[in-house]
Amino acid sequence: MLAEDENFAGLAQLNRALIGRAEAMNAGYRTILDMDSTEVPVYGEQEQSAYNGYFESTCFHPLLLFNGQGDCLAAKLRPGNVHSAEGWEEVLIAGDRAAAGDGEGSCLSG
Repeated sequence: MLAEDENFAGLAQLNRALIGRAEAMNAGYRTILDMDSTEVPVYGEQEQSAYNGYFESTCFHPLLLFNGQGDCLAAKLRPGNVHSAEGWEEVLIAGDRAAAGDGEGSCLSG
């Protein structure tokens, strides 16, 4: 879970690294990133679909990262029963690489 102590340390470390990278760019603008999970209802028994009690449906629960213009920088298809924040670090790093032009792709497998 994101609220566990070892995850706070990882979040702080990632935050410092991303801030350092942004400061090194010396850009005159800010980058806004928006990370959201969403529900994709499924019918039948698709692989990795699962019941999600919050959405009260069998679904996938992908995690998406958007920039301030609404462009999707990264996406990860996840099983329906994962926590909303699960895998956030991997998605954020992939989105950062995609925004910088360093990544080959920004769709991550679940």
